[in-house]
Formats: sequence, C-alpha cells, structure tokens
Amino acid sequence: MADEMDKVPENIEAILETLDRIRSRQRGISARSFVPILTSALSIFIAIVTYQNNAKVEDLKNDLDGRRTVLAEQQADANLMISVLHETLPAIGSNDLHKTKVLQALLLSLEGSYRGREQQKIVDNFFISLEAAVVNGSDDSSVKSFGAFALEEADVPDHARATVASAQASSASATPAPVAASAPPPPPAPVRSPTGTPEAPARLDLSKTIVRMGSDKGWDYDVFWCEGADDKLKDVARSVFQTLADRQQADGLGRLRLRMLPQSVNAVAGYQVTGLQLRRNPDKVDEANRLKGWIDPVAKAVAPGGFQFETSGQKLPCYLSIFVCPGAT
Repeated sequence: MADEMDKVPENIEAILETLDRIRSRQRGISARSFVPILTSALSIFIAIVTYQNNAKVEDLKNDLDGRRTVLAEQQADANLMISVLHETLPAIGSNDLHKTKVLQALLLSLEGSYRGREQQKIVDNFFISLEAAVVNGSDDSSVKSFGAFALEEADVPDHARATVASAQASSASATPAPVAASAPPPPPAPVRSPTGTPEAPARLDLSKTIVRMGSDKGWDYDVFWCEGADDKLKDVARSVFQTLADRQQADGLGRLRLRMLPQSVNAVAGYQVTGLQLRRNPDKVDEANRLKGWIDPVAKAVAPGGFQFETSGQKLPCYLSIFVCPGAT
C-alpha cells in the first residue's frame, strides 16, 4: 500500500507534464492555423462585396442605357411632331386639295402607329388634333369625310367629332338604306360600364356609324362597307353586322360597329380594299377563323368562297375588321 502511495505523485507529475505539452501545442496551433482561415474568410468577403458592387454598377449602367433610349425616343417623337406641324400649318385652309389629302393620309398613318401606346399617348393626341384642325379648315366634302373616318378610328368621342359631322352630307346618298321591315335593324344593346352594368342603348353616332356596345371583356368587330358599293353589297354588310349582333350577348362579344369606308380613305396605302376581306394580325388566327365561320354563310350570295383573309399591320388587342367592297369573287 505504501508503495502504491509513493507512485501517485510520480503519476500526477507525468499527467501534469502531458497537460503542459498539450497546452503548449494548442497555443502554437491556434496562432498559426487561424491566419490562413482568416485570410480565406477575408478573401471570400472581398469577393462577395466586389460581386455585389459589380452587379450594382451593371444595374446602374442598364438603367442609364434605358433612360438614354427613352430620351432618344422622346427626342425623335418631338422632332417628328415639329416636322409634321410645319407641314400641317400651311395646309390648314389651303386650296391645295391634293396636298391636304396627302397630309391627311400621313396623319392617319402616324396616328395609327401610335394608337394604343399608353406611354406615347401625347403624341397620338397631337396627331388627332392636327387631323381635326385640317378638317375644320376645309370646306371640301372629301376632306371632311376622310377626317370623320380618321377621328372615329382614333376613338375620339362623339362630341369632339361634332365639327366634322357635316362630312356625311356629301355621302348621304351612299349611306345604307334603312333595313326593310322584313329584316328589322338589330335591337339596341346596352352599353356596358366597367362593372358590366347596363347604362344606355346603342346609338347612331355623328358619323352615321351604327354602334352596339357589348362586353368590356369581349372582342370588338368593325364591319366596313365601301363607299360606292351597290345595294347587294350593303345588304351583305348589314347581314354580317346582324349576325354578330345576334351572337353578341350569348358569346360575350364586345363593341360592334357598322361603318362606311370612304373612297378617299380606301385610296390610301394600307387600305385599298377590294372584295370581301377579313383582316387579321398573325397572332389572331384562331379568333379570325372562328369569325369567318360565323359570317361566311352570309357572303355566299356575292362570293362563293366567302371572306378572304388579309394580313393587317394593326396590333390592337381583341379587335378584327371585316370589309365588304366591290370586287368580290
């Protein structure tokens, strides 16, 4: 027992020496090992900060480029407006009918290219105002007829078209005759408010266009008949309109309009319609095919092949146009 007690201090001393060596090693390891760890962590931190800063710089560059593009477009629009204004002012009240009609065609084309572009609505309104000024400054019936059509295309409210209402005086003889008693005109359809609540009956607006308001979520259709069309073609146009009117409520169709296409407008590039046409944008094929199926039976009397598809440059959403003009085969 005494021998064992003598060995205890020796064992304790050995243990203490071992612990001292471990502590010494730990102190050395901690000093040396944390240097590369800290260096790596710092490198990673710098890389992350650099990446974030580069991303922010790239975002700022893209934003600046976008603002420069918008500014350049606005400058181009302003230059165009000034140039057109300089051409328009001398034409207002001018006796040069040819120049006036060329200018009207230009304004119609320009307004159409800006129509529906919300960010450039001020430019669209500018061209509408110029068209109205040209019309108001002329006593020529063809100029007024063209202007009435152009303002209606731009969806200018009725009261703003009052000054060009006399355009129809010259085309009264070309306006479709009232539908016979055996085929009454379509009954008025309610105007739909944004909430879908009926507000007012359909109206015959100042340009003699027959309008039936429908669902605010449905597709809109314009049925045009060419000025100078014979009674048979006018009957086809009315029948097409009636066909759509009969479907309006059940199929949730939008606004329907039966409109005259003045000869002065049809002479302009982009129109020049002959025969029975259904104009569509390439992304509206399905809706155009459905529409053709509805209205082709009406066309058989004048065109066994029905309505022919033509590509339209207009990209107005939920809209298709139908034309009934001489030259159908």
